[in-house]
Amino acid sequence: MPACEKYDAKTREYGEVAKPLANQKINVAFMVGGPKCVTKVIQNLTGLKINHFVGIDFHGFKDMVDAVQGVEVCASRPMYDIELKTWIIEKPGQNVTLACDAALNFVRARHVRDSPTSKEGDKTSDYGRIKRQQRFLSSLLRKAMSGQVLLDPNKLSGFVGAFTKATFGEGIDTDQLITLGRSLQSVGAGKVTFITVPTVGDPNSRGNEVLREKDNRALFNAIINKVPLPSEQPDSAPQAQAGQTPPESLQNQQGQIVDPKSVKVQVLNSGAKDGDGRRAQTALRNQGFVVLQAVESGIKVPNTVVKYGTDLNAATTVSAAVPGSKLEKDDSLGGAVMLLLGQDFGGKIQNPSQGTPGGQNTQAPPPAPEVPKNLSTVNAGDEGCA
Repeated sequence: MPACEKYDAKTREYGEVAKPLANQKINVAFMVGGPKCVTKVIQNLTGLKINHFVGIDFHGFKDMVDAVQGVEVCASRPMYDIELKTWIIEKPGQNVTLACDAALNFVRARHVRDSPTSKEGDKTSDYGRIKRQQRFLSSLLRKAMSGQVLLDPNKLSGFVGAFTKATFGEGIDTDQLITLGRSLQSVGAGKVTFITVPTVGDPNSRGNEVLREKDNRALFNAIINKVPLPSEQPDSAPQAQAGQTPPESLQNQQGQIVDPKSVKVQVLNSGAKDGDGRRAQTALRNQGFVVLQAVESGIKVPNTVVKYGTDLNAATTVSAAVPGSKLEKDDSLGGAVMLLLGQDFGGKIQNPSQGTPGGQNTQAPPPAPEVPKNLSTVNAGDEGCA
């Protein structure tokens, strides 16, 4: 866990900085540093950029389920939690309706057996609970996105209202969520796949499952690079009709190379070698660029990218100085230009007048990341049993 500001869950305010801790579980990061700290941890583990955080408590979860009048799950065997000392599902079946405390117990249960005296049950407490949560959320998603809810104003309003009352982190209001919900009417549940982060599959001496680090990196690199995951199909790029200009994201955007002395750029090390940010800062200054600062971004990206808002010429000039870098438009940057040094950064900075901006070079492109084998997945359109 990195150094994080301490979080007060009651006031939802941050205070003094807590020291970094080793060998901690993710829930410790949340308990100590709240949303900001757990977001840092996930970004460091995955390389993903996380823009928003929304949390929901147990009571809010129950209210959401009750707002859609319960959720049906398929249970292939009875479920008794030996720690809670209660039946979760006593009579299994194809369409078992869960609501109120039964729904909450179903997703919280960690010590499941077939009966109070049986030794048959989950192989590991964590994986059993994860699979049940994925199955339950799949069922909730199918119902929430069905005509039963989306096309019923009262049910939709009740569902979204229950969610907004119990959430924290972003201040999302009911109207925004209803708009979002209606925008999903054309999206089938089968477009959503839950993937469990790959671990060894068996608990160690401390009862924890060890992360398969190589497969973890491969999984999230595939996500970042938009490589299709299990059960997904690659999206085909939209084709422009005759007489239409292709969208800006599909055009080969490239401006003019200008005097580096007129270009201000911020450098972020986002996966390159330690010290590459400072070395790139020095090299760019030697070429005449005005480098505002060089910092560690806290995230890892596979490719070196020059991001810009409105100043395409400045971005083109920076890209020409960094072989292999790609141009990427980001309207939120305004007139700023940002260089993200990715994992592919080779350490070379050159005179921009000698380069080819936008990632156009004579080197063969790196191979697409491979998706790790034997991923544990649940597709939200699958009505299989938990």
